[in-house]
Amino acid sequence: MNEVSIKGENRIWKPSLLDNACRDMVISSSWLYEVELDEIRMRKALSLLLEIYPILGGRFVDGTVIYPSLELPFCIRRERGRISDIDTSITLDKKYVAPFDVKGMRKGEGPMFSLSMTIMEDGTILSISASHLIMDGRCFYSIVSTLLSLYRGEEVKEKLLFDDSVIKHIRIPKEIKFEDFYKIPRSILFPMLRRAFKKSQPPERIFISEEKIRKMKEDMGVSRTSILSAMVYELLGRRKLSIVQTVDHRARVKDIPLSYGGNASSPVPPIGLEAGLSVSNAAKILDDGIKKQLTKDEMYFPSYLFLLKNKSPYLPFSLKDLLKKNPDTIVVNSFLSFDVYGAFSCDGVEPYYVFPPSLPDPVRLFPAARGAYIFIDPSLLL
Repeated sequence: MNEVSIKGENRIWKPSLLDNACRDMVISSSWLYEVELDEIRMRKALSLLLEIYPILGGRFVDGTVIYPSLELPFCIRRERGRISDIDTSITLDKKYVAPFDVKGMRKGEGPMFSLSMTIMEDGTILSISASHLIMDGRCFYSIVSTLLSLYRGEEVKEKLLFDDSVIKHIRIPKEIKFEDFYKIPRSILFPMLRRAFKKSQPPERIFISEEKIRKMKEDMGVSRTSILSAMVYELLGRRKLSIVQTVDHRARVKDIPLSYGGNASSPVPPIGLEAGLSVSNAAKILDDGIKKQLTKDEMYFPSYLFLLKNKSPYLPFSLKDLLKKNPDTIVVNSFLSFDVYGAFSCDGVEPYYVFPPSLPDPVRLFPAARGAYIFIDPSLLL
């Protein structure tokens, strides 16, 4: 294992409630390139990245991240075999994934970010892992995009600002009425327990072509997220269902700027779907619901922080306008807004496949080269 290091005066990042809720998770993605990436240029790019974001080399000590500190792991290896022979329909073999020791990180023994490059006969696997403690999906892909811009020798124009006071400025309610909030039902808790105590199965991957998505957008005038979420409803048998979207609060909650580095995403109220709806009607209901929710983000997000603070098994929204009987609830995490292909090209070549982040969400919506993927926990299909 090689290392990239930086020295400087120590600073401190104090994780927010939202950051701490994510501290045991790792965000990891891997890119497959049909070209051999240059080790020296990648090492230089990683060194420059660490100068821009020294927090990536930080160490978690006594509930805070102290940075910069020591180095970032940079693992490079050569492997027999061909990139084109890797089965992209299943989870990438762990030997190709950038290592990340969560327990070691929590003991202050490891940094927040690691990178690995596996050079094969016909290309390269670039894998990056990072602690969810200091970043969400948007932050992760922004940082990786910056790394590859540096690799290409381009000037970095937009930078995240890691300011640990931002979330703390948001006024959390002193109390709430728990009967007005939606308790997380068994449909979420049981799959979580199964994943914790049993070797999990790879998620089911369903490809939706760009042509199909474009036609549905033209016919219905709704967002890509609404279309794919409606397809999830269809995959689950068009039964009575509530779908919970995960939303980035940057620039929606006035205290959180678009450039904020850290965790700034959380669930918003579920949208109830009756049984037997068409995909078109479900998509329209979801699209209208998401638009209405986003106009009330200033109210929902502080409630969510309250529930995190009190470690309550509730989602932060009122039941007054929902069905009286709790339907099954599915959390959907969408990554569709990230261009993980074109913006992540190296040496003039776009990745031909990107493995999605390894997160515990029951459903993930993820970009494909010519469309989008729905990744769904197979236990939901039983």
